Amino acid sequence: CRESPGRKNVAFVDQHREAIVQRVSLIEPILDELHKQISEEKYDYICAAKTRRNKFRRLYEVLNCKKLKMLFFEAVKRKEPHLISELESYSKLQIIHSESKCC
Repeated sequence: CRESPGRKNVAFVDQHREAIVQRVSLIEPILDELHKQISEEKYDYICAAKTRRNKFRRLYEVLNCKKLKMLFFEAVKRKEPHLISELESYSKLQIIHSESKCC
C-alpha cells in the first residue's frame, strides 16, 4: 500500500520540523504564500513574533490540518528546493539504513 503524496508531505513537515525551522532562511515569503489560507488574525499573530524561530513556532501551531501542512510543504519546496531535496535524500538513507539492519 503506497502513501499518497499529500500524506507523505504532511508526514515530512512533521518529521523534519526542527531542520525546517533551523534551515529555512526567510519565513516571510512562505507566510505570504499561506496568507490566503489562514485568517488575518493568525497571520498577524505569526508576524508579531520577534525572532524567526518564534515565527516558525507560531506557524507550526497554525499548521493544524493536513491541507495547511501540504500547502506549507509546497511553499517551502518552491522557496527552498535544495533543503527539501536534501531532507528527502536524508530520509531515504535512513530507510535504507534501517532496512539493512538485521535482527
